[in-house]
Amino acid sequence: MMISNLPADLLEEILSRVPATSMIRLRSTCKQWYNLFKDQMFAEKHLRNVPKQLRVITLKENRLFLPSVDLNFVPPFIEFSDVLSLNNSTFHCDGLLLRTTGEDELVVWNPCLGETTWIKHSEGSKNNNQSCHSYKILMFWDCDELYDGQVDGFKVYDFNSNAWRVVNYPNCFIVNSHGVNVKGNGYWNAYDDNYVGYILSFDFTGGRFIRLCLPPPSQGCMYTSLSVVREELLVLRCVKGSSKIEMWVTTNKMDTSASELSWSKSFTMNFGFPVIVYTSLLVDEDKKVVMCDKIVGDHLSGAFTIGEEDKYYSEIAFEGMSI
Repeated sequence: MMISNLPADLLEEILSRVPATSMIRLRSTCKQWYNLFKDQMFAEKHLRNVPKQLRVITLKENRLFLPSVDLNFVPPFIEFSDVLSLNNSTFHCDGLLLRTTGEDELVVWNPCLGETTWIKHSEGSKNNNQSCHSYKILMFWDCDELYDGQVDGFKVYDFNSNAWRVVNYPNCFIVNSHGVNVKGNGYWNAYDDNYVGYILSFDFTGGRFIRLCLPPPSQGCMYTSLSVVREELLVLRCVKGSSKIEMWVTTNKMDTSASELSWSKSFTMNFGFPVIVYTSLLVDEDKKVVMCDKIVGDHLSGAFTIGEEDKYYSEIAFEGMSI
């Protein structure tokens, strides 16, 4: 039987298991396949069925790197490839990259399909590209006179309406603008006017902000960084000047109804030198492995991996790269 004669449901099942990198070639096969790859329900099915591959994106000195990480080796194997030159801040969600530019624009890039969508910052912008379906963008900016992360405003862009709208927001300071996304909600490190730290969440469906608690406090001033593992929110933190990092994972269900978080300490690592966890981290909870940027002064000297209780340590160097 030729593949063109296969029942539609069987064909969809087969294509939903094709690696994302192969879709660039397959989408031009015929109009039927092209339209199928654009369908949001198929995209969600593809995310469920496709073999899970660990993909990492690193941006340093305006160069985009796609490290290949194999956790089946001890220590994990890391290989870097330089693929693209970009500028300014980068954010990601469901495999899509969002970049800010110096021209009052945003660009959304699908690296697997090679598609881009340009968006104006101004309200009422028009965009005819429907590839992003029902995605939304939350943008915030700091006070012009201050440099401590105090937020001066929030607005949301909706791909369905092709327009921006301003949203009400709490008085807050964003510690690190690179938040994370869990099941469609955004999360950031924040603190209030009394300098009490917490997690600021934004419910894109309801258009509201929610204040969530951090893990139980320990002694000393702490650095914290947010990450995601298996659709659970994860906090990595260390005491200022310490070489140890604690990994905490949420134990309750992450959804729009969550108003409180329960935490469980997963494991602790000792890096042997002071660590600032504002840098990028990649975590594998099952193998208890963390991959992290190593920063010396203002320069990124490399990436390293470390296992629980110092089981192993490995490092790969970058050549002359600045942050």
